[in-house]
Amino acid sequence: VPCPGGSICPANSTAPQVCVNGTYCPANSSTPRTCPQGSFCPANSSAATACPPGTTCAEGVSLPTSCPNTFFCPAGALTPTACPAGSYCPPVSVQNAIRLTGGSSAMQGRIEVFLSGEW
Repeated sequence: VPCPGGSICPANSTAPQVCVNGTYCPANSSTPRTCPQGSFCPANSSAATACPPGTTCAEGVSLPTSCPNTFFCPAGALTPTACPAGSYCPPVSVQNAIRLTGGSSAMQGRIEVFLSGEW
């Protein structure tokens, strides 16, 4: 009988075994695969799940970690990115840092987004 996804079936198995936290097991697996960076894998995963915005995911994790204050974490983040000078990152910033430029006061100007290392 084929081994179901989310389980492993080593040689001479009589029943599927649970795929453990931090790993994933596609159908017909005999050994678990380590969850890659930028993804998380709870127990019984048949595939890695992309790390959502506002979190980070190191290799082999079962749950994402919340992005720390003063950082931003886009989807699939391996590590938090520090909020650049001249901008701010609201708590648990999910996408990118933002700033106002060219205004006559702190409350006026053009909004710029810091994305992929550039404004």
